[in-house]
Amino acid sequence: MPGTEVFDPYLQWLGIEPSARPANHYSLLGLQLFEGDPAKIAAAADERMGLIRQFQSGPRGMHTQRLLNELSVAKLCLLSEASKSAYDVELHRQMFPARSAPPLNAAAPLPRRAPVPYATPAPAPAAPARAAARPAVPAPAERRRIFTPFNIVFCGGLLVLIGGFGGYSLYQQKFAKVRQVAVETEEPEAAPKPKTKPKAKPTKPAKPAKPNPAASVAVVILQEGSGEVNLTPSTAQVTPNLVREVIGTQEVLSGWRSSEDVAEWQFKLVKPGFFELELQYFSESGISGQRVKVDWGANSQIVRLKNQIEVNRDRHAIVIQNDGQHTITVSPADKWPNDNFRLVSVRLIPGQSP
Repeated sequence: MPGTEVFDPYLQWLGIEPSARPANHYSLLGLQLFEGDPAKIAAAADERMGLIRQFQSGPRGMHTQRLLNELSVAKLCLLSEASKSAYDVELHRQMFPARSAPPLNAAAPLPRRAPVPYATPAPAPAAPARAAARPAVPAPAERRRIFTPFNIVFCGGLLVLIGGFGGYSLYQQKFAKVRQVAVETEEPEAAPKPKTKPKAKPTKPAKPAKPNPAASVAVVILQEGSGEVNLTPSTAQVTPNLVREVIGTQEVLSGWRSSEDVAEWQFKLVKPGFFELELQYFSESGISGQRVKVDWGANSQIVRLKNQIEVNRDRHAIVIQNDGQHTITVSPADKWPNDNFRLVSVRLIPGQSP
């Protein structure tokens, strides 16, 4: 109708003009282009997502989930070094397309440098004359005066002193060998008997792993104004084996192998009642027939997976009678031979009584 206001969440909430769309990850988070500081990226993403969550329970709550998903994908992509590097290369190629290089003969010649005048080196200073001449060689008659009686007596005494020191050192070496033989002939002391270790007690079998609260921050998802509840990988608490990945523009949870791999969400209902439980997931070959278990409160639902090319959407009717905060978990119902399940989201869609 003419005059009807069309609400634009990108412009009103994030300040992104229509001319700047589709928005890249940096503009969605309000960052400078190609920002490289992980702390700034995480802080900006948390601030944006906190701002959008304020409108979840309002009259325009239907617009919040899409923005939260896009902000979550941008955060995961830019905080991963490999994903950010590939994304930056593609974004740079789109924003600044490469131009063909000019031919080699068209390049401008490089400017020549002015010649530097050659400086004649200064002559080296002359070597100083020797202060004194060499002493004159004594005559043959003077050389014979060296062998005087005093010199002969002095040299003899010196030889006697050197011989005494040599004999003392030989005595010390012989005495050391005698001590070594005496030590080797002594009987060695008996080695202490090793202490026997007590038998180890049998260990109890490990309990199934539970979602690790330290692995992800607990987020309570509020019911939207339309009555829907959207649960995404970024808001889940997961066990260590599960991995958050990005396929195209979709954030997914992978690494499912056994019932110990669990994803858990906290959500709050204002309007309880009948819902359609919808699982969205990517599938690969061999996934058909595998079973997924969904638990909420004291109730549970077994979903048999299908194998399709596009995203699969399995829906099942459930009922939640009480309002307030609830918990829902997803895990394999049995052991899976292959990691071929990529969970996109869990949705609760208001429905009618079957």
